[in-house]
Amino acid sequence: MDSLQRPLVVDLDRALLACDLAAEGRARRWVGAPLAALGLGEAVAEEGEPDPANLPWNAPVLDWLRAQHAAGRRLVLASHARDSFVQRVARHLALFDAVLHLPAGDADARSAALVARYGAGGYDFLGHGGCDLPALNSAAGAVLVGPGAGQLQTAPLATLAAPRAGWRVWLRALRVHQWVKNLLVFLPLLAAHSADPRLWGQALLASLAFGLCASAVYLLNDLLDVEHDRHHPRKRQRPFAAGLLRADQGLRVAALLVGAAAVVASLLPWRFGLVLALYGLMTSLYSLGLKRIAILDVLWLAALYTLRVLAGAAACAILPSVWLLCFSMFAFLSLACLKRYTELIDLQQREGAEARGRGYQTDDLSLVAVQGNAAGYLAVLVLILYINSRDVGPLYPSPYWLWGVALVLMYWFNRSWWLAHRGRLHDDPIVYAVRDRASRWLGLTALACLLLASWPA
Repeated sequence: MDSLQRPLVVDLDRALLACDLAAEGRARRWVGAPLAALGLGEAVAEEGEPDPANLPWNAPVLDWLRAQHAAGRRLVLASHARDSFVQRVARHLALFDAVLHLPAGDADARSAALVARYGAGGYDFLGHGGCDLPALNSAAGAVLVGPGAGQLQTAPLATLAAPRAGWRVWLRALRVHQWVKNLLVFLPLLAAHSADPRLWGQALLASLAFGLCASAVYLLNDLLDVEHDRHHPRKRQRPFAAGLLRADQGLRVAALLVGAAAVVASLLPWRFGLVLALYGLMTSLYSLGLKRIAILDVLWLAALYTLRVLAGAAACAILPSVWLLCFSMFAFLSLACLKRYTELIDLQQREGAEARGRGYQTDDLSLVAVQGNAAGYLAVLVLILYINSRDVGPLYPSPYWLWGVALVLMYWFNRSWWLAHRGRLHDDPIVYAVRDRASRWLGLTALACLLLASWPA
């Protein structure tokens, strides 16, 4: 029988789709289980059927199927997903003559179902070389997606490319660029004017531990947010949303990162380990649901930034001053509001009304801006009060230079909010500050003022 006369059964998951929706659903349930145990399960609601228009399709496979459809090939879409969803996919792609429900479970059961329907060798099969191998080998002809042709016992009709996760993809998923936030760990050492290389080494280890822990949480956050990300013009390019990484891979790497962070933390004082554990718990709760609660989410983010400062103090056995903690809370609250404000501006420009996965609407823009600007000015006010306090004398022989730091901060906060208002600030505020040329010059100016303030009069 000519191959064009045989039906071509196309596996939906990890073949036609670049992702595995079933694995993503399992990952969301596993990650969300701790929150449900705390009585907050409503925060991680079960996602409805995904919109086929936003799913990551395997482009080489889709192009090949379009050519087969144009040649008159009978195509059958097969999946163990709900029939209503598979029917929606078939209507969206407009390529398939029929849909077929396969049993969930092991690969042999799926192969047996196909043989019972079409007979041994009565169909061709397009699938992935791992979980679909029995179905591929019981078909008359195999269309293999990804590597593994050496395992095929049947005639390969074609071998099509599958998305591959290189090291650059993993760097994006781990968001290593966000590790710049861990510079906050060094703030207590700078405030204490310490030049002890041993303490700076401990701070460096603390920064590494925070980076590893944060990357693990980013992976879990992206797994939970994958459906929301696929509706966003930029976030849909994240590795899990784009189907470049699988959910099971993300869970395994997250576990390894947590273990590595624990090993690094064991080299530092036990108080640092407590702060890191608290950070891990708080970031997990934020990802699992607290980010969906308006107002609480920005307060929580501000606390997470401040925890990095406390971690640096704990790693170096330095008692942080009340001035530093007060300044940090107000400054980071302003940055947290700035982060949420940029998301709402972006949503407004796309003519949306409610932020997916967040507790805000575009009507809340003015309120978020007022709160964020007020927090920024309060941070500057705390710094000014510190400059005029008795505590500044022992550390800064020429404290009047600190007024330059206050002016720089006031200008930077105002400029950042001005850029956000014009829709020109898209990164996390701290990452933006490192990348932005003007911010770097302002940072050098502030550092020069600190050095001059520390210089003997």
